[in-house]
Formats: sequence, structure tokens, C-alpha cells
Amino acid sequence: MKRVDEAKEYIEEMKKKGIALYRIADMSPEELLEYMAIDRDLAEKIIELARNEVLNRMEKKSKNGRIMKLPHVGKKRAEIMEKRGLSIEKIASMSPEELIKLVPNIRRKEAEDIIIAAEMDMERKLNERKEFKSELLELPYIGVSRAYKLHLSGLGIGDIAKMRPEDLLAILPDMERKQAEKTIMAAEIMVEERSRGAGTLQKRKVTMKMKKGLVNGNSLVNGRGVVNGLGGVSAKREKRGIKPLPIIILILIMLLAAVLPYTMLQAQNPIIIDGSFDDWSGIRAIPDPYGAADGPLEIAKISVDGGIYLYARASTPFMNSPEGIYAFIDSDRNETTGYKIGDLGADYLVKVIGWDGKIKTKGVYRFTSQDQYNWSAFLKFEDPKIAIRTTEMEMLVPLDCKKPRIFLVLKTQSREDVSDIPLSPMTTAFARVTMLQDEYDRSKPLARIDVNTSGRIVIDMNLHLTGNLSNMQYDAEVRRGSPDGEIVGKWIIQDTVSGKMSYYVFIRASGRGTLGIRLTSERGNVNIENSFRTVAVNYTAFSIDGNFSEWKDVAGVNDPAGDVAHSTRYAHENIDILQVKRASHFFYVKTAAPVLAGDVIPEEIKKYLPDKDRDTVPDMYDLFPDDFNNDGIPDNKSTTEVNGESVADVDGDGIADYPSGPDMWLNTTIPDNFPKPYAGREVHVYIGPLPKIRITGNDTFFVYVESQNGYRAPFLPFPAGYMV
Repeated sequence: MKRVDEAKEYIEEMKKKGIALYRIADMSPEELLEYMAIDRDLAEKIIELARNEVLNRMEKKSKNGRIMKLPHVGKKRAEIMEKRGLSIEKIASMSPEELIKLVPNIRRKEAEDIIIAAEMDMERKLNERKEFKSELLELPYIGVSRAYKLHLSGLGIGDIAKMRPEDLLAILPDMERKQAEKTIMAAEIMVEERSRGAGTLQKRKVTMKMKKGLVNGNSLVNGRGVVNGLGGVSAKREKRGIKPLPIIILILIMLLAAVLPYTMLQAQNPIIIDGSFDDWSGIRAIPDPYGAADGPLEIAKISVDGGIYLYARASTPFMNSPEGIYAFIDSDRNETTGYKIGDLGADYLVKVIGWDGKIKTKGVYRFTSQDQYNWSAFLKFEDPKIAIRTTEMEMLVPLDCKKPRIFLVLKTQSREDVSDIPLSPMTTAFARVTMLQDEYDRSKPLARIDVNTSGRIVIDMNLHLTGNLSNMQYDAEVRRGSPDGEIVGKWIIQDTVSGKMSYYVFIRASGRGTLGIRLTSERGNVNIENSFRTVAVNYTAFSIDGNFSEWKDVAGVNDPAGDVAHSTRYAHENIDILQVKRASHFFYVKTAAPVLAGDVIPEEIKKYLPDKDRDTVPDMYDLFPDDFNNDGIPDNKSTTEVNGESVADVDGDGIADYPSGPDMWLNTTIPDNFPKPYAGREVHVYIGPLPKIRITGNDTFFVYVESQNGYRAPFLPFPAGYMV
């Protein structure tokens, strides 16, 4: 009860700060935790109370309409019932005699019919609310108000999954089309997932259809059934007892629902997630195209028969030290939806973090934003199955997706290893384009194409030219193995490859402009990493075209190497500027590693020990693990008096803690009898309001241009009038 009262206080405090009740009800626990320094259980209780209050308000608005739908109740009787404070719930709990006393000129038979129909209506509403909480609110962009509208329309997850965006927008006109598309897609995925779990969804749809027929339909009341219909059965109130057999069956169904998605998936696939990797022997391997030079990931395997099965092997043991395995999954192969990573739009993220050879946290997250760079928009909805044994890892992601594209990332405290090119069940080869010339020479190869295959396959690639070609004539020639090797094609490269092979591209051009190449895969079985570089052909003008030969003779200013530190405390060469040049309004910058290619994962991987009271002493060493200021009074009982009421004062300084009072900092000193190095430590924890943080994975490049009356930033040696 105290927890409920505490949640109500927080809701009132948020309403005073201008946060509407509907906004609180639409929040996820993760969003609320970013606003307030509270535990997750309290956040969930706050959201639950807010949602119930919103529902109650909505139902109150439609109360008169619900009463009028009862048998024998017209507008006049509905008005009388409302004036006397009668609701559906109150009518359902009354006896015929009590209703006759309150509503004049009503006969006993009519009173019995009204009470039975009210009971059925109330039961229907309760069931709607249960389904409402468990299903519709799981969909992206569906908050309490939208979910309630959908339920008033009699729609469930299965109905939404079959809709077109136009149909959903007709019911929810305030929704954007992209939101409608994502909502329908999420409903389709949920239906697919639940179809593997004992037909639960089908049962719900049948139940909803039956419920629609109870009142003013084709069944019990005012229809062709029991009451005032053609069934001829006396309308007597029955005592409803609790029957043990249906309850036992329900419990068994609930237990089975928790395990069926995985067991049914594995029944369809010979791979078992058990730490024994022999069952992967028949799956084609996808090798790392660049070897161990760019990180420990060596090969990966993917199987999509009844779920996404993923295998990876590394040159070093997984999770010996703090480490994270991240799998970005593009389920619809549409890079304009989902989290932007490379040329993928990741609709899902699998995250597994651990150390000391053990998994500490894991989860499957759904991306829930239109902002494709918002890392904070991943919300957890499921757990993957995963097994790790030294240098090998296998996992099962319970998503029914036949043609996913996956980026696999291994992140430690000091580096990241990315799978370089998206992985796919269709992928059987990689190709990387490397430009070989800085200044154009038609007698030498312009570029090299390095191909790495998993087994013996046929590759089929098309060659295209890029650059600002002007009045140019050109021809192409591709040679296998070496610049003097056999000619295998001109604009189309068709060859049978087993393992690794290199191809050399000659472009013999005349005229003026910049020149580059781009590859595409005709069969779709080759993932290609193209180069954006170009070379100049009889062309020296300054131009933003990816060719840097015009800067060769321009003097520059050098900057020392290794003079930066990344926020995660290790050197980051992508933002280490080595040289800057200027020519009129053109600028050139050279960095130690590819620019704007920093961390893929915008979060730290670090080892931690549980610390419930936030006093920086891990619980295993804390003499009072539930007591921030270690005075012997647990935090949930540490209070102070404000206007005669007890409010939280966790640090015992006599000032009420935020949001009940003005104290936004918890302060304490760890007692001397605690173990080293914690004894005597001063601890300060901020508990005040926090802005909602948008975390992105982007590097940002700034150029400041000097101006006499510009902005004087402390890190600039001159006033800046412009910023790029």
C-alpha cells in the first residue's frame, strides 16, 4: 500500500511540473527512469496507476452510452440511473429489488434482464482491459489513448496485422503513415511469434467475436438467444463459482506459452543452443574478409529456419574481460527504417554483455523511433538464447525473418570489431574495392577488387563508373590474379571462385574530369564494400569530389599525432587531426584513421558489481546494502516530517528529498569500519530532474571560421563568426 501511495505522490508531482497524465501513461519504464531517480518497480507502478486513471476517465465519458445499450433502458431511464449514481458496475452488483426501488415503473423481469446484461458488459470490459495492457501497448506508437480507440473498434493484434496503413490511419487519424506501417509490421511479427505458441492469438480472436455477440447481437440479450429472444430460457441469475479444472488448464497454457516459442523453433531446426557446435557443420561459413588485422572476429554462420540462429568464432576467447556482443538485425531489408548502421536500418538489436567467461546481461531490443540515429530508442522485449564456449558462440533470436541482414559487433573496453559488411543467409562472398592511383595513369590498374568466398561459388558483378566525367571516352578491362593476368571481362565480371581472388580494373579514359568505380552484385550473393575515392584525369581545379590530388602542392599546418583521448579513455585515431590545408574557401583535413568512422556502439563496456543503495560500495562488501548513509536505518524507512507528513530523506540531513522536497543531492561519508578502499570516501549522488537524453552513435566534425565580431569560445584562439 505504501508503494501505491508513493507512486501517487510522484504522479501528482509530475502533473504539477506540467507533465500530462496521458504522457505518463504512454511512457515506458526506461523513459521514466531517465526523468526520475527511482527504482524500476516504482516506475512500473507509476505507469500502471497512470494508465488505469486514463482508462477510468475514458470509460466515465462513455458511461451513459454503455447504460443506454442495456436491454429495456432508453434515454429517459439512462438519465434517471445517472442522476442516482448508477454505473454498469453498480447495476451488476444489485438485486432486482434494489434496482426496482431506484428506477420507477420497471418490472422485475426487465430488472433481471438489465442486471444480467450489466454483468456481461462489465466482464467484457475487464477482459478488454487485461488484453489492452498485455497486447496493444506492446506495439510501437500505440499509447493508452490510441489503444483504447482500437479496442472500442473491437480490434486486436491479429486484426491490425492484416490491415493496410490506410485502414489504420482511418481509425487513428493523428498517426503518421510511417508510424502506421511500423505498427502493422510489429503486429505481424507478434502474430508470427505467437502462432508458434499454442494458438493463443486465434483463441483470443474467437473470444472477442463471441463477446461482440453477447449484448444487442445475435446471442444472449435482445438477440435470438436467452433474454427477450427466441431461446425461451428463463433469465435467472446464477451463482458463479470457481471451477478448478479451467484454472489448472489456464496455468498449464501460461507455462507452455513461456517455453513453446523456443521449443517449437528448435523442433524446426536441427541446431540446438547448448554450447556444442557440431550441429553447425552443415551451415556455410561467412569469413571475415579482412582477416585478424581488424579484430578477433573470424567467421560467422547464419540459419533462419524457424528463427534467426547465429554462430561466431573469434581468435580470442569470448568475454574473458568485460565485453559486449551486439547483433543489429535489419528484418525488412529497408535502410530507411530502423537504427542507421552502415547501409542497414536495424529494426532489432541483440545485446549480450559479460566478463570472467560468464554472461551478465542479455536482451533482444526493438527499435521504436523515426529518428534513425537515436540509440536510446531501443526497448527490450525478449531474451535471446545464447551459449558461449571459449572462442565460439551461438545464439537463437526468436524472430521469424527469412532474409535478415545483420551487423555483428564485438566491443571491449579498448576496441571494437565490426563484421565489416552486413551478414545474410544469402551471403556467400565479400568484395572490397581499393583505389590504387592518386594520379591517373592509363597504363596501370585503377583499382583492385579483393573477393573472399565461403566455398566454391559463381560471382556475377557489374562495373560502373563514378566521378564528374566531362567529354570523356573510356573503356574497361578486368584481369584475374595480377595486373598481367587473364582478362575475365569488361563491364561484367563473371567467374567461379573458391576462397580468395583479386581482380585488377583498368579504365582507359581520355578527356577531363574525375574518375572512380562502383560495383554491384547481380545475383545478390556478394556483399560489396565500395570506395568513394576518385582520381583526376587532366583535371586540377578544386572540387568536392573525393579526389585529393589538387591539394598535393598546397602548404598545410601539421598537428601532432596522438594528442587526443576518447571519452572512454583510450586513443581514438578517427578524430586525431594530422594536417589542415586551405585554398580560398576550400578546406582539407587529414586524420590518422578514416574520418567520421568512430565507435559503432555509443556506450561503455565496463565491469560492475551490484550496489542497491548507490553509496559506491558494492553490496558484497557493504555492511548496510540497503542504507545509503549507513546509519542503520534502511532507505525505505529514512524519512523526515514536512507539514505533519513523513517524506523520504535517504541521507538523513533533515531536508526532504526530491521530488517531495528541495534536496536534489544525497551526501554521505562511508564509515571508517568499512573495508578499504571504501572507508572514509565522500559520496555525492544527484537525484534531481534530468532532461531526456538522445544518445547517438555519430561522430561530429566542426569547422569554425574567424570573424571580427564572432563568438569567443574558450577553446578557440580567435572569435568565430561561422560554424560548419
